Amino acid sequence: AKYLTQKGFSHVEISKMLADEAAQRHEEGNRITYRKIGNELRKENSTALIVRALQTSPQSHVVVESLHTVPEVKYVQERGFVIAVDAPRATRIERILKRAESKDAIPSEDLFEEELLEMNSPNIDENNLTDAVRVADVHVENSGTPEELYQKIDGILNTFGI
Repeated sequence: AKYLTQKGFSHVEISKMLADEAAQRHEEGNRITYRKIGNELRKENSTALIVRALQTSPQSHVVVESLHTVPEVKYVQERGFVIAVDAPRATRIERILKRAESKDAIPSEDLFEEELLEMNSPNIDENNLTDAVRVADVHVENSGTPEELYQKIDGILNTFGI
């Protein structure tokens, strides 16, 4: 996301919106709470989070961190394109632990379980990163260096004429 903001994209963090919602509800600000709140809001309207997120950004080029469901991906695809950036599970967990953000301040065993819950759900309005990545326009594996990722992103943007 940082790289794309340097290229003039605006950056919208859905987790920030969920953090604000958790604070208003006086609930813990961690990924478990964010997933539950996000799923609750999606149950009311499957695209509620992405609609709200995009309303905060007047720019046409926006990086959204992150789309968790197929309806969210499809909503963005109606307006542009979606690049799914993913990494192998071990790499994701290692990076989560290394960044040590407050939202990730949960016991390691809960983190592993939570990560699985974020990846799959039979309910279309709940976190399902596996299917969200599957329906994206482009999939990028981010298992290398930041520079390798930037090269991949530049190639994709060039393909889309950006």
